[in-house]
Amino acid sequence: VPIWQRDSEFNIRYCNMAYSRFVEESPHSDDAKLNMYQGAIKLAKKAWDKQLARTERQHLVTAGERRLYEISEVPVPEGNVLAGVAQDISGIEKVEKEIELHVSAHAELLESSSSAMAIYGADTRLKFFNNAFSKLWGLEEKWLNQHPTYAEVLETLRERRKLPEQADFKEFRTQQLQLFKDLIKPFNDFFYLPDGKALRVIVIPHALGGLLFSYEDMSDRLAIERSYNTLIAVQRTTKPSRFA
Repeated sequence: VPIWQRDSEFNIRYCNMAYSRFVEESPHSDDAKLNMYQGAIKLAKKAWDKQLARTERQHLVTAGERRLYEISEVPVPEGNVLAGVAQDISGIEKVEKEIELHVSAHAELLESSSSAMAIYGADTRLKFFNNAFSKLWGLEEKWLNQHPTYAEVLETLRERRKLPEQADFKEFRTQQLQLFKDLIKPFNDFFYLPDGKALRVIVIPHALGGLLFSYEDMSDRLAIERSYNTLIAVQRTTKPSRFA
């Protein structure tokens, strides 16, 4: 790992062998030698002026390869110097890109779903919702894009009478929020709304933290089942006895 030390004038006064090897392998000119990359001194000055560590990521070419480095400059007031370190995080970048691709593909799949979908992060803030979700609850996308918390969404739905009637709403909200702490496997529930809708609610722990909520309108299916059951019951009561 390249390590170096600067004096209060931001000149390099010490560096290790890894740092020297990096400079020798880099395409930087001699004038920029031991500055790691363009803007390194600027980062050091920021750290020194605020007396706080400063870190940024920078793509650098070393040994003919483009790599991502995390560069840190840390002020050490006791010695009137700054300590620097450069960590190769190219592997992390690759993983982050792969995760981004998976998340993007997942989002496209959820967006195309006819069921209302929403993902809340571990901080309970809304991270994703599809068009079916905003339509189901009649919530403005502009407001949803502000990443409200799950508690704020519940409160808004309660004010608009779009949640099941509750004798104690505070207790209901507490139970809902507790899912973020306790849920370890899929959870199923039904919401019977004041407008007559029956929603099947599936809550699943999300792989990246938080919870995924799926709402499926079961009203028509339940109505058909009730009609079918009623028809069967009527047929049974009106079926003539063979002994009549």
